[in-house]
Amino acid sequence: MAGEHEHTLNVWMAGLLRELHGLDARQESRQAGGRRIDVEVRVGPVKVALEAEQGQGAAKRREAISDADRRLDQRNADCAVAVCYPEGIGSEGEIAECRLVWTIRAPNSRVAADEARWTEGSLGELASVVKLAPMQLGDPDLAAAGLSASLDMAVGRLSEGQKREIARALDLPQSKRGTRLAGQSSASRWNHAAKRAMLVIATAIMFHSRLDGYRDELRPEFDNRVTGVGGGDHPHPGVSPSRGKGLSSDGVVGGDHPHPNLPPSRGKGLLADDVSPSRGKGLLDRAAGRTPFAGEWPPEMAQRCVREADPIGAFLGAWDLWLAVDYKPIFATAQSALNGCPQDSAFAAAVRETGEAALALTRDISGLRHDLLGRIFHTVLDSARYDGSFYTTTAAATLLASLAIPDDMRDWNDAEAIGELRITDPACGTGTLLMAAAERIHDLAPGSRDDGRMARTLIERVLTGYDVNLTATHMAATTLGLLSPTTRFQNMKIGRAFLGVDGEGDAFLGSLEILDRQPRMMSWPGSARAVTQIDDESDMVRPDPSDVVIMNPPFTRDSLRHDQFSRDDERKLKAREKALFANKPVHLSGNSSPFIVLADYLRKSDSGTIAAILPLVTATNASALEIRRFLGRNYHVETVVTSHDPERMYFSENTSIGEILLVCRLWPDFSKPKPPTRFVNLAINPATPAEAVSVAQAIVSDSLGDMGTVQEWPSSRVALGDWGAVQFLSPYLCRQFVELKEGRLFDAALLKSIADVGPEGRRIRDAFRKSAMPDSLGRMALWQHDTTVTKSMSARPDTHIVVKNSRLAERYWNQRSNLLLTGRARLNTVRMVSVLTESPTVGSSWSPCRPIIDFPGDKTLEKAICVYLNSSLGVFALIGNRSSRDTSYTRFSLDDLRSLVVPDFKVIGEEAVSRLAAAYDRYAEDTLLPLPRMGSCEVRRGLDDAVCEALGMDGEFVGVVRGQIAGEPSVRGERYK
Repeated sequence: MAGEHEHTLNVWMAGLLRELHGLDARQESRQAGGRRIDVEVRVGPVKVALEAEQGQGAAKRREAISDADRRLDQRNADCAVAVCYPEGIGSEGEIAECRLVWTIRAPNSRVAADEARWTEGSLGELASVVKLAPMQLGDPDLAAAGLSASLDMAVGRLSEGQKREIARALDLPQSKRGTRLAGQSSASRWNHAAKRAMLVIATAIMFHSRLDGYRDELRPEFDNRVTGVGGGDHPHPGVSPSRGKGLSSDGVVGGDHPHPNLPPSRGKGLLADDVSPSRGKGLLDRAAGRTPFAGEWPPEMAQRCVREADPIGAFLGAWDLWLAVDYKPIFATAQSALNGCPQDSAFAAAVRETGEAALALTRDISGLRHDLLGRIFHTVLDSARYDGSFYTTTAAATLLASLAIPDDMRDWNDAEAIGELRITDPACGTGTLLMAAAERIHDLAPGSRDDGRMARTLIERVLTGYDVNLTATHMAATTLGLLSPTTRFQNMKIGRAFLGVDGEGDAFLGSLEILDRQPRMMSWPGSARAVTQIDDESDMVRPDPSDVVIMNPPFTRDSLRHDQFSRDDERKLKAREKALFANKPVHLSGNSSPFIVLADYLRKSDSGTIAAILPLVTATNASALEIRRFLGRNYHVETVVTSHDPERMYFSENTSIGEILLVCRLWPDFSKPKPPTRFVNLAINPATPAEAVSVAQAIVSDSLGDMGTVQEWPSSRVALGDWGAVQFLSPYLCRQFVELKEGRLFDAALLKSIADVGPEGRRIRDAFRKSAMPDSLGRMALWQHDTTVTKSMSARPDTHIVVKNSRLAERYWNQRSNLLLTGRARLNTVRMVSVLTESPTVGSSWSPCRPIIDFPGDKTLEKAICVYLNSSLGVFALIGNRSSRDTSYTRFSLDDLRSLVVPDFKVIGEEAVSRLAAAYDRYAEDTLLPLPRMGSCEVRRGLDDAVCEALGMDGEFVGVVRGQIAGEPSVRGERYK
C-alpha cells in the first residue's frame, strides 16, 4: 500500500510541476532495463530525476539519496534530487501546500548521505531549484583550466609583434611587468593582453557553435551590416540610432559607416528602429536605409570553420553573415581581433587551437551555460590585481539577485509590468549579475524561460550594464545573448564607458561620470570604427532611473588602482576623482564607496534597491563608517550576508578577500520606524546557483537551519554604523560583544585612553632591516610572530636590526616599548595577542604599546594589560573589533588596536590592577595553547580567573565565551560542526 500511495504522490507532484510551474515533468518514467524514475524533469537537454520517499526521518532521507545516486550511477539521469514528502498527505492540493525536504545529487559533487544538507520548502521552491539543476553539472574549474591552458599555448605561437598588435586591436594595455604563460620559455608584457584577445575569439566561436542549430530559423531578412540595425553602429545604452556618432542628424548612417557607398540622403527623417517588421518591405525599407539581405546563406558551421585550411578567413566569412542577422558586440569585436593580428601560419595555428578548445568545451558541458562561462571568463581574465575587477561567482550572483528581487516586486504574470522594470549594473564586468537578475525574473514569471519576447524585453528594456573593459563588455554581451540565441537584440544596453585620459588631456572615470556629466562611451570595434574611438558627442541618454542597482564594484588598494596608466595620467585621474566627489555625501578613495554614491544617484527618486557585493571591511573598518551611516540613514538596510565558511569566505572569483552581500531599499515613509536589519552569517557558502536558490529561499522564509545563523539588529544601531553582527557566526558572541562595547560587562575604556599604540609593523620595516650580525648600536627587535616560538606572555627579541632609513629609524625607535601587541595573526595557530619583553623594543609583526597612566610597581600596568588581552575576554575584544579583509588571517590596524575595549584601569583601582599583574608574574613563562584549543588550556583558564576576580565577572559567562570563540570557523580554520 505504501508503494502505491508513493506512486500516487509522484503522479500528483509531476502534474503540479507541469501545470503550476511550467516544467516538462512526467511521473514514473521507465528507463532502459526496466529501471524507473519517480519523476523525470527535462530542463533543456538535461534530464533531472526526482527520487521521492514518504516520510522525512533519517532512514527515509538515506533511502531517497540512495535511489537518486543509483539513477546517476546507472546513467538514467544527468542530475538527481532526493525528495521527501511529509507523512499523511491525502490529496493533490496538500502537495501544493506542504513543506517538502530535498537535497541535490550531482555526478561531480556528491557527499556522504549523512553529510548531505537538506533544504525545506514548498513545491514552488523545489521547482525553482530543479530549473537550476543543470548548473550542478560540469566542473567549471576544470573547464576553465583547460581553456586557459589552450589559450596559453595559442599565445605561445605568436611573435612579440603579433601579441602587441592583437592586443592593440582591442585596446588592451600591456602589463607593467613581463609575465610568462604556461609552456612559454620567456616572459612578455603583452602575454596577458594577447590571451584576453584570444579569449574574445574563443567566446565568439562558442556562441557561433550555439547558433549553428538555428541557421534556417535565423535567415536574415535585411542586411544589418549595412544600417547598423540589430546592435548596429552605436554601442550606447539608451541612445536612439539617430544620435550615435557616425549617424547623421536625420537618422541615417554618415561617413563612419562601413559601407560608405550608401548615400546619406537615403531614409531621411525615418529611423530604422521606427520601422516595424510588418512594414519593413519595399520602399519603406529602402527609405529607412534597410537593405534586403542578398548574400549566400547559411554561414559555415563552427566545426567546419576550424578545420578549414584558412580558419581565420572561414570564421571572418561566417561571422560576417551572422552580423547580417545581429550580434555585433560578439562577432564584430572578435573580427577586430582576427583582423588586428598580422596573419601567418603561426596565427592560423593559434586560431585553430583556440577554436578546437572552445568547441571541445561546448561539447563537454550541457549547453553553453552562463554559470560555467562566467567561471571560465573570470579565471582567464584575472585582471583584479590591476583594476579591482573581482568577478562575481555565479552562486553569489544568484543569491544576491534572489534577495534583491522579491516575489512581490511586480505582477509577474503581466509582461508589460515586467517591461517597465529597470535594473542597472554600473560595473557589469562579464554580466554575471545581470544574467542572474534575468534568471530570477524568468523564475518568477511563469512560462517566460523559453519566451523569446521576454528575453528581448529583458535585454532591450530592463537590463543595462556599463563597464570600462572591452573584453568584459564583450563577455557580458555574449552572456546576455545566451538568454535566447534566436532573439535579434536591436538595442542591447551594454556600454563601455571610457576610463582614462583623452587626447585633449581630460580625465574620465567610466560610469562614475554619470554623477556629473555624460560618460564618454567607447564604440564597439568594427571595420570602420577603431576600438579606441571615443564618442565625443555629449548626447548619450543616461540610464532610466532604476528599480534595482545591482553591482560588484571594483575594489583594490590605492597603489594598484590605476596601475595600468602612466604617472601623469594617474595624477589626472585622481584629481578628477577628487573633483567629482568634492560635493558628494561620502567618498573614500580606493574603496567601493564611489559606486555606492552612484547607485544612490541611479535609483528611482521615490523607490529603489541597492544590491551590492562589497568588501567585508565595508562593514567593519573605521574608514567606512560614513558609508554605513549614509546607507543606514537613507535606506532600510534589509539584509547583510557574510560567509563564515573558511573554504569560501568570498563571493567573487580569484580573491581571498572577505565580502558581504548587501540589500538596501529606500524607505518610503520616515515617519514610520524601519524594520530591523537581518544579518545572515553563512556556515557554508553555496557553491552553485541551485544551492544559492535554496539558501535565498531559506533566508526569506526564516528557515536557514544548519546553513548558518540569522540575527536582527535594530535599524537605529545600523544607522549609527554598527554592523558588528558580521564578526561572528555565533549570535551569542555578537550580542555579548555589543554588551562589551557599551560597557555593560565591566567598567570599560578604549585602549587609546590608557596607552599610546604604534608604530605598526610596516613602518618598522620601512626604517630597519633584519641582520644576522649586530651593528654598533646593538639594537634587537621581536621581528616575527612565530607561534612555534612565541608561546608565552614573556617574549625575547629574535633578530638584530640595522638602520635602513635614519630619519624614520630614530623616530620609531623612540616609540619602543616593553609591551607589544600583535599586528597580524592566523587565528587557528596563534597563542598570544600581547607579550612583554625585558627591554623595550619594536617589531615587524608587532606594535609597541606605551601606557600613559602610572601605577606603582615594576611594569604593573603593562603586565595587567598583557594578562587581560591574552584572556578570553581580551581575545574576544580583539577579534570582535577586527577590520581585516581575511577573518582567519587577521591584520589588526592601529585603529583596531587603539579602539580595543579594555578595563578602565583608572576606575577599577590599584588592587584590581595588582591582581592582574600578579597573574602575569605567575603565568609569564607558561605555554598557552592555540586559540582553537583555548577551551582546554589551563593557563588561559588561569588568566580568565584572574580577570574575573579583578573585574567582578561571572566565571561561567567567561567560560561560555571561551568555548564559543574556540568553535568559531574563523578561529578553527574549519567549517562549523
